[in-house]
Amino acid sequence: AKHMTAASKSISLHIDKRMESCSLACRPEFHPSDEDKPPKIKVTKAVRMMEWKKIRIDSLTPKELARQITILDQNLFRAIWPGELLGQSWTKQDKQIRSPHVLANISQFCSLSMWIASEIVSQTDIERRANILGRSISIAYECFKLQNFNSAMSIATGLQNCAVRRLRQTWNLLSPSCWDQWEQLETIFSCDANFAALRLTMNSITLPAIPYLGMFLSDLTFIDSESNVLEEKPEMINFVKMRYISTIIKQIQNYQETPYILRPLLNVQLFLK
Repeated sequence: AKHMTAASKSISLHIDKRMESCSLACRPEFHPSDEDKPPKIKVTKAVRMMEWKKIRIDSLTPKELARQITILDQNLFRAIWPGELLGQSWTKQDKQIRSPHVLANISQFCSLSMWIASEIVSQTDIERRANILGRSISIAYECFKLQNFNSAMSIATGLQNCAVRRLRQTWNLLSPSCWDQWEQLETIFSCDANFAALRLTMNSITLPAIPYLGMFLSDLTFIDSESNVLEEKPEMINFVKMRYISTIIKQIQNYQETPYILRPLLNVQLFLK
């Protein structure tokens, strides 16, 4: 038994060292080929020259705003290191030290969601409010088409805010095409059956993509509730649990490997931050 306990500690120490070295190593740089050219930015000269504080949700087309959101998201998402995902580090008292990039992603998700909701409810004119609501749905749909599932979920969450959902007269002014987009988003981003529809969608795509991080964090939290050792043999490591955690972290790393090739607009990026 003593021998097995020593072996278990040795393996645990080895895993910790491997995760630490992973965090310190540099992520391989992505070098696009000549064929991988970013799409042209389609904005007016006035928007290009606009001070970032004056930018509004309708200053850009839904497609271009979705692209700019995706640029910000991918920079935050690709900064997450494996060690930040262990032991529910993002929930601990020293979370700012242990999981700074996970927290940055969570903060961006919440900020985008609240921004969308506040943009809608702050409008006093019902037609203007309906226009912003429809535009928000279009932005979420463009994020979905870009396979930025994290921001699509964030915007959908903002649209499901009770302060927005109760605006029945505003929702009734949406066009049929906008309703079609929203119904599709509601179906895919439903939390029913542990995000079954979203998982199915994510399993059938080609990269690049940004997954809904909250789904993976929920999976890791659920798995982490299991003991690190076997109940019947406390001297032995629970390798089934470790394998599940490893599989989830590997999935996240796979999404991180392929970046989007998009052109950032500095003033829009400052606005989104």
